[in-house]
Amino acid sequence: MPRSSSTSGHSFWHRGSRLPAIAFLLGLAFSAAAALWLHQSINDNAEVQFLRSVDRVTSWVKERLEHPIFGLNGARGVYAVNQRVNRAGFRAYVESRDLPKEFPGVRGMGFIQRVMRPELPAFLAAERADNAPQFALHQLDDPSHDDLYVVKYIEPGADNTGALGLDVGSEELRRSALQLAIDSGRPAFTRGITLVQDQRKTPGALLYVPVYANGMPHNTATQRRATLIGVIYAPIVISELFHNMPEPADFELFDAPPDNPGASRIFATDNTAEASPSATHAAPADRRFSHTQTLSLPGETSASG
Repeated sequence: MPRSSSTSGHSFWHRGSRLPAIAFLLGLAFSAAAALWLHQSINDNAEVQFLRSVDRVTSWVKERLEHPIFGLNGARGVYAVNQRVNRAGFRAYVESRDLPKEFPGVRGMGFIQRVMRPELPAFLAAERADNAPQFALHQLDDPSHDDLYVVKYIEPGADNTGALGLDVGSEELRRSALQLAIDSGRPAFTRGITLVQDQRKTPGALLYVPVYANGMPHNTATQRRATLIGVIYAPIVISELFHNMPEPADFELFDAPPDNPGASRIFATDNTAEASPSATHAAPADRRFSHTQTLSLPGETSASG
């Protein structure tokens, strides 16, 4: 009997000696689970904050891109009152606006007139007689078109050297967006281009707003072409457009969606867009979170990352 009792006690002692170890292992497991939960919670909260920041930055970028349309619509209103605006009248309208304050990034406002090639000599003579004695035609890549789209006015003149007299229809990106604006009756942006007036040669864009004759039907593309008075436009320097962003953010802007092989990077917060305009949409490895979104803008779509 005593032997039996001794065996029972010995067995209990072994079970009891394992309890502290078991308790330690359970505590370690619970601590690890709590740490993982906390880490995931922190990560989830950080991602939520990131996505909120994405929404704010996206709204700000889109507003900056679309805001110049209001200024061009104002200039179009001048033509609604008087479709024979002269150089002095156009300058007076632009001078009435505080462009750097009202429309950051907008280098000026101009008026483009369609000129058929046989009419070109008379057009140039008329412009020189209208207080622009040095007015001359400038063309870019393709001077072969029969219809020219010439910058008749551009103000302020001092900030737009080289733009007066430019045939924007002589370069593919400028011409395609211009034709889209004319045919659709809506504002249109070019894709990323180098502005002739930007000495730094950083990425820029042109924004077009068409003007049609009053009282004439312009419901179809054919009617719009027939009743076109001209096109109000604004040259925009992208780096100046996004200066003083109110929220710290690391983002890049491309002039086309990611699946477009011709997409170019037109802005980056680290100022690398000028050095590497053909960069791809791939997110850098050191970014904890990344997001790509397509912005629907007049005439073109831009992808931000």
